[in-house]
Amino acid sequence: MPKPDSYSTSIGPRHYDKARADEHGRIHAAEDKSGKTGSRNDLRELEKDRELLRKGVIETLRVRTVAGEKMSSAYRELLTEMQQELGSRVIHQELTREQACLAFDMGLAYEKDARQLELRTRLELDRAERARLRLENIREIVKARERAEALERAERAQQAGEQEQARQRDIEKARERAALFRDMERFREGVERGQVEARERAERDREAREQDQARQREETARIRDQLSKDIQAQTKQIARDRESGREIDPDRLYEIHKDLVQGLNVVREREREDTREMLETLHVSRDQARSMELAFELSREEKREDVVKGLNEIALTVQREDQRREAVEKDRREREAQQREREAREAYGQALRQRGIPPEIAALVQHQEALDHAMERGRELGVEPPQVQGRSRGDPSGRGIERTRD
Repeated sequence: MPKPDSYSTSIGPRHYDKARADEHGRIHAAEDKSGKTGSRNDLRELEKDRELLRKGVIETLRVRTVAGEKMSSAYRELLTEMQQELGSRVIHQELTREQACLAFDMGLAYEKDARQLELRTRLELDRAERARLRLENIREIVKARERAEALERAERAQQAGEQEQARQRDIEKARERAALFRDMERFREGVERGQVEARERAERDREAREQDQARQREETARIRDQLSKDIQAQTKQIARDRESGREIDPDRLYEIHKDLVQGLNVVREREREDTREMLETLHVSRDQARSMELAFELSREEKREDVVKGLNEIALTVQREDQRREAVEKDRREREAQQREREAREAYGQALRQRGIPPEIAALVQHQEALDHAMERGRELGVEPPQVQGRSRGDPSGRGIERTRD
């Protein structure tokens, strides 16, 4: 098994003193250290060895050193780490000086015998190579003959296959024509049957649609009549409440009015839908349908004047009752405010009298407080108090009252 002279690593090539390959092609390297060990180059070689062992480029590494020769601590530590990491794949063998000399002599003899063996092996390899070439030539001739025979058989088989394929194609075409004829017959029968079924289905759909439209029109008429009755009943109830003087609840009447308006909107939408469905059956143009739909709606609204009038009457009643309730509430608030003002003035007058102020002075102060409060209330309501124009004493036309001290 040939082996390379050097092995590539990430930090440079590695050369070994001895390297052999076993029967499985695995490389077993040996490194002999005859002197001092531990230089920078020795450490670098160990790093290369570790990389090659990790990658599996070499299977084992045997480091042989001579007993008594100095080995640096860094080299020993690195070698120990490799043994711990890689186990039995790293072997450190320490030889005596006699063993080292004997191994050196045996190595020289082995190299000499190896050169002689290599020469004999080269001659034998040449003879074996010539025999191999003759055998390959014979094999090529046999293979060429076999290829020619196989090609001939393949051509005959291809011709037979093509003939069979042509026959099968003819049979398939005949089958396709027969199937096509049957399909055409079935298609024609299906078309005729489909036309009959389509007419029947269209007739059933038309009848069902007309029945649905009739039921929808009846339902619309029922809702419309009920709405009219509800509005009439409500307007009559309002009239009875007014005649009897019974108070009308505007909140409740507002909710009733809202429900009635929603009901009217529902009726209008259903009537529009009924009109559109009816116009679709007439097959008129879009403009004609729009004009006719508008005319029908105007006619319906004219007939619905009483309903709209009743709704407006209910709405007006709600508005009036809201205004009346607001007026009552406002009057109540004003009475309560006046009562609080009277009570406050009386309490204030009582306090003045308790402080020893004469009753006429207390009454005058209360009167002034009442005027000030009335003016303030007027300003809050947006009414300015009347202004009195005075005259100076130097003005001969002055009418003001002048107070003098005694």
